[in-house]
Formats: sequence, structure tokens, C-alpha cells
Amino acid sequence: MSQRAAWQLERYGFTTVHDFVHGKAHWLASGRPTVRERPIDRVISHMKLDVATVEGTSTVTEAVAEVVVSGAAEADLLVVVGVNRVVLGTVRTDQLAAEDGDATVAEIMRLGPTTIRPDELTDDVRTRMTTRNVYSLLVTTPKGELLGSFQRT
Repeated sequence: MSQRAAWQLERYGFTTVHDFVHGKAHWLASGRPTVRERPIDRVISHMKLDVATVEGTSTVTEAVAEVVVSGAAEADLLVVVGVNRVVLGTVRTDQLAAEDGDATVAEIMRLGPTTIRPDELTDDVRTRMTTRNVYSLLVTTPKGELLGSFQRT
């Protein structure tokens, strides 16, 4: 927000005004709320928030126990996260049984999963997913923090 806009808000009685230096694009890509006259169909409106996650430092044995306790047994994919839920990779739940129980999840995960931002247009993302035969994508902030997942259907 510009200094002039902040001054105007203060002039109209707003007592707490913040300067969001990253800009509007970063605000939208972070999944922050917006107000529009005409709603735009974006990924954020269709995100699934309950994504099965596991810490990268967890052992395979701990990950299997977490899957059972959390009820994520029906999930075929676990998202491996680090500090602040930053996406590090993914691991298939059926792969866990075949691995050494003392290995860390970070050692067996698939690195660099494809991610999208919550402000992307739904139709554009679905078209790309259909073209590439992808059913689900992870939704993250520009910093890589997990927000949820988006399914093609």
C-alpha cells in the first residue's frame, strides 16, 4: 500500500494501518481475502484444506503411526512439510510399508512436487491438469507454505 493510501485510511479513522510491501499479486497468491464486485472463480474457492502431512524429520515408523492415528489411511499421498508447513516433497503411503522403519521420511520422499497458487483461475488450472493427466495439485503460498490441495473434478 502506498504511503498516500495509508494516510487516507488514517484520515478516515482507521487506527491500525499496515504497509503490505509485497504488493497486490503477493497478497492474492498468499490466499488472503479480497472484495470484488464480480466474483472470479479461483483455486482458493475450491481448495481441499485437510491434506495429510508428515514432518520430514519423522521416521518411516512414526509416519505410519501418524497415518493410522490421523485417519489419513485412505490418503494415497502424504505431503512432507518442514518449518511453517513449507512443502518439501511427497511420499506415497503404500511406499512406507516397503521402507526401512528407521529411515527418515525426507530420505525417501519425492522432491519438488508441482504446486499452484490460490489466486490462479480455476478453468486455466483444470485445463493444464487435463492436458497433463494430473488429478490433484498442492496449493501453496509464494513462500511454499502448504494451504491445501486442488482436485481436477
